[in-house]
Amino acid sequence: MLPHAHRHLRYTENHLSDAENHVPENIIRWRNNVSSDLHEAASSAGFYWGARDMATYADAEHVLERCSITPRFSGIKIYYRSPAFWRASATVNLPGQIDNDRYQRLNGFDTRCCVYGSAIAVLTEQKFPDGHNNPANEKPESDQLRRG
Repeated sequence: MLPHAHRHLRYTENHLSDAENHVPENIIRWRNNVSSDLHEAASSAGFYWGARDMATYADAEHVLERCSITPRFSGIKIYYRSPAFWRASATVNLPGQIDNDRYQRLNGFDTRCCVYGSAIAVLTEQKFPDGHNNPANEKPESDQLRRG
């Protein structure tokens, strides 16, 4: 168990405060490296893939569902999700919610779904659901493909 795992954590502006929670400098440095160093990012992803048995969820059939969100300063954004993608994401971030695919509080899940939709479009032949959830579209509606 981590030395401070039993303590009540303090939040500042809706995120953990490193200083108030006495997060060691080496942990902060490692966390920052995960977002900027490809080797560290791959090591982190590999750890979670193995430790959380993510293949069980990721290898399930990907049945896409068309969803929408309205960000504060822009129009409606269409994204695609699937129970398989939800479970693979939740296994790391919210293990207690793996089977609750309607849970709404996983931070950034809609953004992850946009990237997921791009990956599905680039790596598969799968069609995307239209407004009636019929598989009809060749690419995501929000035109968010990232190929490069």
